Amino acid sequence: MNILAALTCLSYQAHAAVVATGDTNIESYENSGPVKGASLTVVGGSVQGTPEMPSATVSMDGGTHYTISSRTSTIGDLTLGSASGTYGILNISGPNTILDFEFNSGTRTPGGLYLGLNGNGTLNISNGAHVDAPSLKITTNGFSLQNRSVLNITGKDSVLNVRTSVLDRGGQFTVLNGSTVNVDDGALLAIDRNFDLQAGAKLLIQNGATVNDSITSASGSMLNGDVIVSTGGSLNGPHFTFTRSITIGAPGSDLPVAPGYINNDIVLVNGSLSFNHNAKDYVFNNAISAPETSDRNLVNVVSGTTILNAVNNFKGSTLVNGGELIAGVDGAFSPQSTYNVNDNAILSLNGTRQTLSSLSNRGTVIIGGATPGGVLNLTGDYEGNNGLLIFSTKLSDDNSVTDKMNVQGNTSGTSRVKVENIGGAGNETINGIELISVGGVSAGQFLQEGRIVAGAYDYSLVRGKDGKNQNWYLTSEASVIDPGPDPENPDPGNPDPGNPDPENPDPGNPDPGTPPGIRPVKVIRPEAGAYLSNLRTARTMFDAPLNVRSGETHYVDSFTGEKKVSSLWLIQRGGHNRSSSGSGQLKTQSNRYTALIGGNIASGLTGSDGKWQAGILAGYGNSQGNTVSEFTEFNAKHNVEGYTAGLYGTWFAEGSSEKGFYSDVLLQYGWFKNRVQGKSLNDEKYRSSGFISTFENGYVYPIIISDKSTWFIQPKTEISWNGITADEHVEKNDTKVTVVNSNLMTFKAGIKAYYKTHNSIDDGKSRDFKPFVETNWLHNTKSNSIKMNDEKIGEPGSKNIGELKVGLEGRINNNATVSGYFSQQLGKDGYSDSAASMGVTWSF
Repeated sequence: MNILAALTCLSYQAHAAVVATGDTNIESYENSGPVKGASLTVVGGSVQGTPEMPSATVSMDGGTHYTISSRTSTIGDLTLGSASGTYGILNISGPNTILDFEFNSGTRTPGGLYLGLNGNGTLNISNGAHVDAPSLKITTNGFSLQNRSVLNITGKDSVLNVRTSVLDRGGQFTVLNGSTVNVDDGALLAIDRNFDLQAGAKLLIQNGATVNDSITSASGSMLNGDVIVSTGGSLNGPHFTFTRSITIGAPGSDLPVAPGYINNDIVLVNGSLSFNHNAKDYVFNNAISAPETSDRNLVNVVSGTTILNAVNNFKGSTLVNGGELIAGVDGAFSPQSTYNVNDNAILSLNGTRQTLSSLSNRGTVIIGGATPGGVLNLTGDYEGNNGLLIFSTKLSDDNSVTDKMNVQGNTSGTSRVKVENIGGAGNETINGIELISVGGVSAGQFLQEGRIVAGAYDYSLVRGKDGKNQNWYLTSEASVIDPGPDPENPDPGNPDPGNPDPENPDPGNPDPGTPPGIRPVKVIRPEAGAYLSNLRTARTMFDAPLNVRSGETHYVDSFTGEKKVSSLWLIQRGGHNRSSSGSGQLKTQSNRYTALIGGNIASGLTGSDGKWQAGILAGYGNSQGNTVSEFTEFNAKHNVEGYTAGLYGTWFAEGSSEKGFYSDVLLQYGWFKNRVQGKSLNDEKYRSSGFISTFENGYVYPIIISDKSTWFIQPKTEISWNGITADEHVEKNDTKVTVVNSNLMTFKAGIKAYYKTHNSIDDGKSRDFKPFVETNWLHNTKSNSIKMNDEKIGEPGSKNIGELKVGLEGRINNNATVSGYFSQQLGKDGYSDSAASMGVTWSF
């Protein structure tokens, strides 16, 4: 079928349409008119011709093979939108639908495919169609998009090949004048020669599409327009030079999308590279470079996590406006670029070594990685704008392995500094662990963010001393004022009066003592006091001495009328303790509540006056405490909750608790849940348990007896063994906490004096009161002690303790007794423990 006449007709009749099936020839001679405002649809078969369509639409599908050719010496051109103000469209769709250019014989010059030569043109390649175009002379032949024309390549297996048949012709793939190339949905665009993307033009590669550029010249492809690679699209080639912009993900401030890939190196000539994607681990393996004369380059991170995995070097700016930019290798951050990290953005060295021209930090800069040793070198200045610096350090002494920031220029502004301990056990420092060194003016302020802990130590971020105050260090010490010698009792020395020499008097050997000054002390963190307090609380929570358990209730059985005695009792107590630890720098306060219930299960008489009894008891207790460091003012809250069960037995030589000799034995088992919550640290939970046994002997002697009152003296001794210990616990920061002394023996000797009085107004009411005072000496074979890693924290001075206790016991009636006391313990090395308690006992 020959439709030349039809096309000639269409050139004069707008909106006409021709549908051709089967083999079709479109032949154009020099006097042939163009196809204007017409529609030509070809289904199946093959088509030949040289049409020119200013505003026509040509659609090819159904396996059409469209060949651009002629019988002249030049293969014909296919032009869409040839005249000003016109718009030509070529739709090529479906598998086995092919558009190609060929010639029959000889050395004829290939023709060209033009979109928008003078008007506007659109070429749509979709659903597996193929277009093969030769590479021809620049601007005159080949594939050319002009005047805001559009090329859309979509659909799996859709292909546009721009190839070279005559290598010396210098053909090119040209996109100019604001035109757009969309490569989408798994399609392929293959370019074998020069690829020229001019200013104002766009190349979009998305949805798994591929652009292959096989250009091997030294400069590669020069891309002067805007390139967007997203949603799995890829741009492949030896290397690319960008003078405008390339975007990985979504353009501008659009919402981020999945990234695409560029699979070779990038040269920026005052161009920009932007990352605006939603991937969490996007690896960018391409090197980024720029000519020495190009100093206005820009790398902009908008969203997503991008890992630079090549060594880069370019002048210009790197802006981290959002997301995270991570160094995958040493030198991934260009040493000639200035870096700006904005709010909610992260720049991470990931433990590598990087050199930057300068850094302004409003967001977060992470120097460390899985192991400490990352180094950030700044050849210029550092500016803090309330940004955060994160270092990793294996916290120990001055020689600890750590990340560092070295600033050759000046520092300014305020920055927050967070230090993460990586496997450090903690230790004492002398000069400190250097984190930040400054070669210029050190006007910047670096403020510690949160706690810095390792083992038993609290570290602080401080300026250096002794000529190094421009640098910043981590120290586990605090400075306290040493008062020096006592000015009221100076040491006169040891003058020798034996051989006086008036001209050279012997001054003797006076000892001036230690002059007043600053004394360093290691800073123990408050959690040490919290663990120690929990241990002491568990070991003393269920103390149940004889005076707590003694007492009987006399009653008349309502059924039989018999007089009976009950020894069932319940006591509820509340108490408050204050103590210190860590050489006095940790102050602890705690409040506790305990409830004990018990009663005799057997009793009997011995001799003429003696009496014995045996019973059982059980109890519940809860303690809440808080430990504060006087150096750091950090605190740790702590809690103990536990239960007990036990047996006891008592013998009264004269059958009464108010006269004569007595002996008492108590065996208990306790189990506890413990908790420590340090400020800004993780919650730590662990358990403790063990047995306690106590053996007490004493003698009660009434020294003054009257009608209403009696004075008593009660000397007594006590031996106790305490086996309560805590499970070994490893904190979430890897600090191991263990109990040092798991079996404690305590010997106690003392005397109690009390006065039992009954007021006449209470006659007949079984009411009396016993104010008392008690003094004791306690000897502990071991002290309550724990270890945090290798640092032992105990209660120095607690081996020998003096105790004073004053209080009141009062019986309200036959069933209720109230009691309260205050006690103070003192020992060497400043040991002090204060306690107060109030309780109510019911007998029934």
